[in-house]
Amino acid sequence: MVRATGASKSTVHGWLNGYTVPKGKNLLALADALKVTPNWLLDGGELIPLDPDSIHLSDSYPIPSLMTGGPDKPFQKEMLETQNLDLESLYWMPAPDDSMSPSIREGDVLVVDTHDREVKDGKVYIVRYADALIIKRLFKRINGLLLRSDNTAAVPDETLPPNKQDAIEVVGRVVLRIGEL
Repeated sequence: MVRATGASKSTVHGWLNGYTVPKGKNLLALADALKVTPNWLLDGGELIPLDPDSIHLSDSYPIPSLMTGGPDKPFQKEMLETQNLDLESLYWMPAPDDSMSPSIREGDVLVVDTHDREVKDGKVYIVRYADALIIKRLFKRINGLLLRSDNTAAVPDETLPPNKQDAIEVVGRVVLRIGEL
């Protein structure tokens, strides 16, 4: 995306994490590189390519669902490759709720790297907890592992002491979010 738009790495990082929105020439260059309309990038909705004939099967990569029985979803291969991701370790899932709002909203499509399971403070992970997949920011603390939702007004922080951490499984790190801004 940096090459396609000419934007800085930090600017692209802001777009991917929902902190900023592409505008002007960056929006047009990004839409052109991803073969979608600028409106789709800004408003979300069903992905409608600019020219259906311009996206070939070889241009996309099917990512399997993290949810049992869920369908594969095609993603633009170039978009994934510019992130230096191991395509074989990627899975997708919809965000189940607004616990991570405003950065991740219910229904946003999340791409998860299942090989990236070592906790790095402040990164967003999919965690299996009490037979459910949940989305949390994780922080290592002296007294345990802090599980934080961005929507702390609705979902308070929870700290798991070291002797209780076997109750969870870090499934992988969220590396891409696709949804409305």
